[in-house]
Amino acid sequence: MSDQRIRKLSLYVADYLGAKQRLEKYQEIEDCLDITLQTGNLSQLPELIELIGEKIIKLDLEIWGNNLGDKNGEKLDEAFDYTPQLTYLSLRLRNNQISDPGCDCLGALFIKLTELVNFDLNLKSNLINDSGFLGLMFGFTSMTKLQTLVIDLEDNHVGDDAMEELSNSFSKLTLLQDVSLNFWGNVIGDKGIAMLGKGLQKLPQLINLSLDLMKNNIKDEGVISFAKNMVNFLKLKQLDISLWLSDQGAYSLGLALFLMDYLTSIKLNSLYNKSIILNKSVRGIKQKFQDILRILVLSQQLSLIDITQEKQQQKKMIAKALQKVLGNSSMKLIHSRNIVLKQRCFHSSVDSSEMNHFSQIKDWWKSGSEMAPLYSYNFARVNFIKEFMKDFNNQNYHLKLPLKNLQILDVGCGGGLLSESLCRLGANVTGLDANENSISIANNHKKLDQFLEQKLNYKLGTAEELSSQNIQYDLVTCMEVIEHIQDKEQFIATLSQLVRPGGMIFLSTMEKTRESYLKLILGAEYIAKLVPKGTHDWNKFINSEDLSALLEDNGFKILKIQGFSYDIINNQMEKSNNKMNYLISAIKLR
Repeated sequence: MSDQRIRKLSLYVADYLGAKQRLEKYQEIEDCLDITLQTGNLSQLPELIELIGEKIIKLDLEIWGNNLGDKNGEKLDEAFDYTPQLTYLSLRLRNNQISDPGCDCLGALFIKLTELVNFDLNLKSNLINDSGFLGLMFGFTSMTKLQTLVIDLEDNHVGDDAMEELSNSFSKLTLLQDVSLNFWGNVIGDKGIAMLGKGLQKLPQLINLSLDLMKNNIKDEGVISFAKNMVNFLKLKQLDISLWLSDQGAYSLGLALFLMDYLTSIKLNSLYNKSIILNKSVRGIKQKFQDILRILVLSQQLSLIDITQEKQQQKKMIAKALQKVLGNSSMKLIHSRNIVLKQRCFHSSVDSSEMNHFSQIKDWWKSGSEMAPLYSYNFARVNFIKEFMKDFNNQNYHLKLPLKNLQILDVGCGGGLLSESLCRLGANVTGLDANENSISIANNHKKLDQFLEQKLNYKLGTAEELSSQNIQYDLVTCMEVIEHIQDKEQFIATLSQLVRPGGMIFLSTMEKTRESYLKLILGAEYIAKLVPKGTHDWNKFINSEDLSALLEDNGFKILKIQGFSYDIINNQMEKSNNKMNYLISAIKLR
């Protein structure tokens, strides 16, 4: 095809016979065709396209207002039976009263377009809901050669479910380099923009991104989630983004931009705080980051900076870079607002306030210390795992070493209480924790037993970082961790990636009930003072039904849920029908 000439042709089909006669002249030529075709009548479109369909490699088709609807989609579908070489398609169907059934028809049409490299779809001002958008996406997964994608669904009614489906489709469209998405005036919320961010990071070749999400239902939480995913757009060079921002959303977005090394051009269109307009193009990212952060500092709304970096030695370099960006006057304002420079993964589920609490714990291995309840709970959860493995794997159960040769990951290992116990039951254990203090204590205690040296390894980092290395384990434990995690959905999805198919996961946490608040917060922290104040945030507790649902959504089958209660007199955890404290086990099916 590279040796063939491409001939351009424009047709305005008001006169069918005239258009037919004109197309018949091109039947004998060897040139490929680049056709711009405008029509308001679909009934004879297939016949026209059939005349020269095999020669068309580029088609710009506009069907104007109120003629397509849902009923005429079959004619449009039929027309594309005759275009096997089509590599570029611009399909403009705005103002056509297309609703969900029409989208299903379009989705069936799209399945045929397996050779498309560039696709521009304009469905502005139709009647499309989430279910209709799902119908559209049904056909997108066949377009595996796509490099450029433009979707304009301005002024429809798509929401979070549509964004989730679009995110899933991106996993099949890994050659995409240029993406432009206009969802102005829809009903997308925080979950939707978060899902969109997760989907876009599945595009390893993404270079240019244009995104308009104005006039939706997106708040700070959604922008923050999107920003966390943005830092994984590793090759992005040009960004044009439009959305409503307030303080924390603007800060998170600005920080993400600052950390994206490949970016050379940014255009940010936003009504900031309903009063300050940010709308200008810049050549680099530093000026934009400076604009956003200065506004935040001066408005005294910002209290924490979390910087994406993996290596401790880069911390000073980041601080110097920030000073260059902000200038000395703004840096003084930042210091006066007690803004803390943290070193952690920006897209991590780790909560920095929780990390600060656990950094203060020194007595992980003293049974009489503030860790006493956890120390006693460790015996109960180890026995639960042993008993469960005996019931589940009775034929191959080894009495003394029930976990023999299993590869186990202990997420949120703390000082190593559970990690050491699992290792002594025969497993090869990796203890993972994002807290440097905890890992240091765990490593020092491990040295007291030579048996552990060869079979127990501790890593400083997050589950998200480890999952990026494509490592999977026979068994993953995560004890008393998820109640300290803000984004539980992301966290469980990450844990799922760390468990091999057929492998198992054990989690323990607390129910979110009135009883748990009275006993675990007021009773344990403020009255009995069994644990320090602030150890737990009741708002982050999760009921066993909700945790089970998250696990099942990520390919697990729930095997057992066991409640536990603390016997304060005998200082031990015991099995209980009350699931205020509970341990859940599950097997990964896929």
